[in-house]
Amino acid sequence: MKRHRRVAPRLGFGLAAVCFALSAGLIAAATVASPAQGATARPATSAVSGQDRAFMAAAAQANIAELSISKNVELRVAEPLNSVAARYVSDHTAALAALRQIAAGLGVSIPADPSAQQMAEASQIDSQSGHNLTVAFAQASVIAHEQAIVLFQLETARGSNWKVKDYASAAMPTLRMHLSMAQQAASELGVSVAKMPQGAPATGGGGTAGFQQIWLFSLGGAA
Repeated sequence: MKRHRRVAPRLGFGLAAVCFALSAGLIAAATVASPAQGATARPATSAVSGQDRAFMAAAAQANIAELSISKNVELRVAEPLNSVAARYVSDHTAALAALRQIAAGLGVSIPADPSAQQMAEASQIDSQSGHNLTVAFAQASVIAHEQAIVLFQLETARGSNWKVKDYASAAMPTLRMHLSMAQQAASELGVSVAKMPQGAPATGGGGTAGFQQIWLFSLGGAA
């Protein structure tokens, strides 16, 4: 029997607006590689830099990691976090599919599994229960989306391939919405979230700097 969830009243129309905006952002992210009919076509390019490759790899692993943990905790965390987890599952599924399509078109191989660090973090969260699980999931969601915003901004600014850069740019509104949802849920549940650790992820030169330090819930677009 299908289980129906009740969204916490305090989220009200705000959450509905967020969900609509998230869906719109994902549609944009999924179609960035195909300009609208009648629009001037972007010039084709085969230039895929180390920055682009590192970004796609990190984004893919983050999407896969978040899908896994969000599915595991969706029915175990308190409202409104259960609705947030459900939205993560939906959005990151679409974001991962769009990223895989872009990577395949560029001939770039991206990971099919999370990193060892992400799996360890997911296991640690999944091992919690009750209030401890709610706190762990809320904290990870906020900090990781703060990191994701930094990483996607880095690709937008320093990437070379326009398809990858457009994907990162189109995902930014969704990332910010995800962060807003996580912050609002944490606030309603009375969960205190520490600031993102300085230097995580690193944003120095070299293209790949900091990508391997990405936390669990960074969005591969979406967010």
